[in-house]
Amino acid sequence: LALYIIIELQSYSLYLLTGLHNRSYNASRASLLYFLMGGVASAIILLASYFIYALTGTTNLSDIAIFYSYSNAYEYFDILLIALLFKMGMAPLHRWSIAVYNYAPTYITAYISVVAKISIASWIFTNANLFNHHILIIFFYLSLFIACYKPLFQVNIKTILAYSGLLNFG
Repeated sequence: LALYIIIELQSYSLYLLTGLHNRSYNASRASLLYFLMGGVASAIILLASYFIYALTGTTNLSDIAIFYSYSNAYEYFDILLIALLFKMGMAPLHRWSIAVYNYAPTYITAYISVVAKISIASWIFTNANLFNHHILIIFFYLSLFIACYKPLFQVNIKTILAYSGLLNFG
């Protein structure tokens, strides 16, 4: 529950920062796209959290880890992991984040590309024992490959910086 509340409080401020220039069509477009895709990811996070709670009967991560050490039922944590990686904008679920970075104001782009990813990545790292490592490996290798290959054909500096952020987190 704390994970969801912290991510959402952070995301609300980033939605507002993205649409900071209210007279700019592109900033409004970026803010709306960021809000819609963040809402989809948040709904999936809540759905996975509900399934985990329904299965285990607790929200304490150490109790859940003990439960899963005996049962090998990781499918709901896989859904949670994919939703978190989608909210981070990791490849292959990255196209919406590239569009948001292109439409957002330049000085906001660097901030939202780091802040939105660092807190989720640190939570995934500290709770890595709960996740299927194969999914993480697939996402991060795809992120590395796509972020190395796609910017070679770009002329927009914001797109190149967005792929750079994707490469760094991969």
